[in-house]
Amino acid sequence: MKKIYLLCFLPIFFMSFLIVSSEEKLKPTFKYSKEVLPLDRETREIRQRYRGKIFDSHAHLTIREGGYCDEEESTNSIVNAIKKTLDEQNVSQITIMSVPNSGRMKNYNVDVQKSLKKVLGKRMYLLCCTHYITNWANQQYENKAKVNDLKDELKEIFTRLNKDLQNPLYSGVGEIAFLHFNKRGHQALIKFPANYPPFLKILDKIANSNKKNLYFNLHTEPIDSDNQDSYHDMAFGGAEFLFKRYPNFKWVYAHSAMTPPSNVRIILKRFPNLMMDFNLKKSHIRDHNGWAYLSNPSNNEWEPYEDWAELMEEMPDRFMVGTDTKFCQRGHTIGIRNYKKQIKRFRKFLGALNRETAEKISYKNAEIFFNNK
Repeated sequence: MKKIYLLCFLPIFFMSFLIVSSEEKLKPTFKYSKEVLPLDRETREIRQRYRGKIFDSHAHLTIREGGYCDEEESTNSIVNAIKKTLDEQNVSQITIMSVPNSGRMKNYNVDVQKSLKKVLGKRMYLLCCTHYITNWANQQYENKAKVNDLKDELKEIFTRLNKDLQNPLYSGVGEIAFLHFNKRGHQALIKFPANYPPFLKILDKIANSNKKNLYFNLHTEPIDSDNQDSYHDMAFGGAEFLFKRYPNFKWVYAHSAMTPPSNVRIILKRFPNLMMDFNLKKSHIRDHNGWAYLSNPSNNEWEPYEDWAELMEEMPDRFMVGTDTKFCQRGHTIGIRNYKKQIKRFRKFLGALNRETAEKISYKNAEIFFNNK
């Protein structure tokens, strides 16, 4: 009788082990390169700066009491300053979202984001929910919490999701991350598997909402740039898992997946409806490596690397400008000067590409993707 019981129990135990351990073992079905490309490789000469309009598909507006934007700034002054800057810089439209680790800010507020959306109207797309999803999921994973441990908290999150997803001001969800490292010396670590069950419960709830054309901005980092540890399997395997599990989301893979163009080409071919935004960052920041290992598309003079220029001209319909600007993040200022610098970088970068590619990437692709007629 004991032998029979043991034989019956073993398969159940083995299957339970597989279910638990599967969280950690997502791997992509495609081959990829772990190569870190040299920063001094060939770049494309800039012929003439791009002067047309720009659709900024990835920007942030962070309002936190006690240090984010000067206390003398009112909601109206912040909104008016941003609108004036968009007009002056010929930025026709913009997508605003919260940063992945915004949930660490207990006094984080989205009211100014909503106010800006009301003023800009169709010129702005607003994404929601990041500040109560990403950091929460990361903390629960660190605590080894399971779904059954989190019924009350998930119920509260579902209530917030229902309210936000029914709000016409919001067009989607983002910027959500399950891998985010310390690139600038003060950033919080986010590291949990994409198939962590409490996280999937939230995404399932989003997928089952009545929101149509729901945009989802995903952030992963395949390398911890401080110590060069590889997280390629976790990043690409997790992203592929989510793309397949939620095919109805309109996916944007943030910052061109932070990987070399050879890998980007493979990912875009595998997922023909996937879009990528990209930003332009300095490769080295202070004592940290910053983007040195994350395949920035340009050098520090904002000239596109030739391999990136060739990929963008080969697949001109798949990329969108995403400044990654953080209005009101630090320094008690709105961040207008920095935003102007970001736009200037892109005008220089786009000036090295052929005209058709530059126009598609600067605004046409985003207009089509975000259903702007």
